[in-house]
Amino acid sequence: MKVLFNIKIEESDLKLLQNVAKKRGQDASVFARFAIRKELARLGFLKKDEAKALEMI
Repeated sequence: MKVLFNIKIEESDLKLLQNVAKKRGQDASVFARFAIRKELARLGFLKKDEAKALEMI
């Protein structure tokens, strides 16, 4: 289940996030969720199969 989570970021970071997401054919929310999960995997907080799905193993 997805829940709403608001954060404050620098305007320049938002613009960069939006540009990268657009180039990947995604919206900014999808890219932000992916980036968060990838960092959680890198830090070792996800199960191995979840990290592998993110190409972190």
